[in-house]
Amino acid sequence: MKVLILIIGLSTGLISSTWAYTFDDAILDIVDDGSSYETSIEYLGLFRILFSDFRCDPKTTEFFDFWVENLKKFYLNKIYNSDYLHDGPDGYRIVGFTGRNEADYYRLNLTRQQEPLYNLGSADIEFGMKKNKCQIVKGRSFSFFTKAQVMLNQYRLDLLFKLLDGIVKVMDPQNLKQLKPVPSEHFNTLSHTSKIAIDTLNTSFPRFVDFIDQYFIIDSLLKIKNANTISYTHHNLIGSFKFKTLAKDYPAFEKYVKRLHNLFIFELDAKTMSGNTIMRIAVDSQKECLRFLFYTRGGKVIPFNSQGQPVFSEAYGLTELTDFKYKIKLRLFFDIYNLKFNTDNIIIKGHYQKKSGWDKVSYRMDQIQHTTVKGRAGYILPPWLLNFFVPGDIDDVVYDFMKVLHQANHKEGTIMELDWDSAEPDRTILSFLYKTELLDNFFIRFGLRIFQDKFILHGKTLQDVRRFLVNGIDATVQDLKHLKHKKGE
Repeated sequence: MKVLILIIGLSTGLISSTWAYTFDDAILDIVDDGSSYETSIEYLGLFRILFSDFRCDPKTTEFFDFWVENLKKFYLNKIYNSDYLHDGPDGYRIVGFTGRNEADYYRLNLTRQQEPLYNLGSADIEFGMKKNKCQIVKGRSFSFFTKAQVMLNQYRLDLLFKLLDGIVKVMDPQNLKQLKPVPSEHFNTLSHTSKIAIDTLNTSFPRFVDFIDQYFIIDSLLKIKNANTISYTHHNLIGSFKFKTLAKDYPAFEKYVKRLHNLFIFELDAKTMSGNTIMRIAVDSQKECLRFLFYTRGGKVIPFNSQGQPVFSEAYGLTELTDFKYKIKLRLFFDIYNLKFNTDNIIIKGHYQKKSGWDKVSYRMDQIQHTTVKGRAGYILPPWLLNFFVPGDIDDVVYDFMKVLHQANHKEGTIMELDWDSAEPDRTILSFLYKTELLDNFFIRFGLRIFQDKFILHGKTLQDVRRFLVNGIDATVQDLKHLKHKKGE
């Protein structure tokens, strides 16, 4: 009898140790029919093509050069009246594009008529603009829309939700305690629990982890905490670039990131309608770091209150959602040639809806606040800035611009919508719509020029960023190959 009890005990211990959920399981659980490996490889392959070999015909390249040159000067009349655009409904002037996945490269060309969406990544895109006498503040404004349809084949939104739910399951407090990965040499300064997560990821994706370790510092990742005896995973990713290695392998990319130093702070809080925080993302170019904060337990996201305490009653899994309303609170800070722009409280309302064969995510700008502007342009000014007269009432100029964004297009507002039509599961089509209105004033001219001068990627910088992303994808694809033999296990 004692032997039997010993055997049962050993068997139970062995089974429980093998029940730990891994990143392999998270990938294999994406698709129920056992094709998760092929699905992942095909999807990553599309992004590799987009980043590695993106082609336009000469006329399309000519249009984009014309567009960038005139947009940075806010010569919208010149774009509006150009031969590239044609008349459309409701006073809009329109330009269309067709994008096609040609297996070993991606092409994007101007077009005046839509073509059938025949394979993964095929897209039809339309951009429209029209002139207005602004109805909100004095001056002229321009209304804009961008809409697109993209063929996603079997890549429904719920597959992404399954992957994210799977990753959250790996990070469950009980699961982390069961994981026994082989120790690696990566990120050895992290806490014990964070190292378990990293080493578990390294077991499934060693080349990808090596790639991340080459170019990123991770100061913090996660820890297990308790609230009223209930354990949960407190994710607090804090990371930054390893500039020395980045400069060696991708010198133009490193210079680009350094150029953003001290330029901006971006903070995003996603909140439930009751005001609890779902996640917090912050990008601080002054400290050159990224922070990503959220809580999870039992394969679900746990919102937290203003004191940082988890609210377990509001927990949810992404695959469980059918109708979910939430808010996004933004804080933006820019320091541009000693002009400091600070906007504390932009509220965007979000709404996710799911029905059979259909998913929709929609956003609308809901609240704005005055932007405070301090300082005056100083230091060594670039030649183009000398041509700008910085108005004394710049705070009001910025607020007028924001009011037009908020009440755009006869109070429809600035909106964005994404629809996944999967009525035919293997022919999912993603539809995208973005609409806004921009006031033609000092702030938009100044802002677009800053965007061109500081943020836009081109030349060697664009080549380096593409090469960086392709190498990360290649590492991931190589790691995924071991799953080809685990299908159906």
